[in-house]
Amino acid sequence: EDKTPKVFMLTQKDYFPLHTSLAEMIYFPEKLPNSEIERNKLLEYMLHLVEELKLDDKFESKEQTDLSFAYGIKTNETWVRVLSGGENKKVAVISALINKPAILLLDETFVGLDKGSLKDIQRVIKTYLPKALIISVDHHAKDNNYDNFYDAEINFANQKIELMQLNSDPY
Repeated sequence: EDKTPKVFMLTQKDYFPLHTSLAEMIYFPEKLPNSEIERNKLLEYMLHLVEELKLDDKFESKEQTDLSFAYGIKTNETWVRVLSGGENKKVAVISALINKPAILLLDETFVGLDKGSLKDIQRVIKTYLPKALIISVDHHAKDNNYDNFYDAEINFANQKIELMQLNSDPY
């Protein structure tokens, strides 16, 4: 058995495939399971995360959410155009949560998000990946540190490395 920890990275510019359902986009680059039982279980978990991150308000009804989610846009339109920049970031976060990494790398993931979305994303990351090591590049870590999302900040300046604790919890 491979003991290498699973690593997942959210970059500033995430790639999303064209002409897919929202579920296929979230699960990319993997293919959704062929087994109906496994697929439905995965879709149910994805929909739960979509609701947690308040992406379900993009649709007029629960039925439309389910249909759009499972079957999606199969036209020339793409989800990247349908969803806002913040909503695309939420989709990328859901993708990370589905992958259940031991190490989550975040590259300016919170840039451009409204305060509510930022708090929601940090809450679900902490809730669904409680044991993951999270390493984040964030030029506004002190301002973006809701509910002690960050434990510490490492500053690299003038050929020095400085570690600063950001919350009162001992490490």
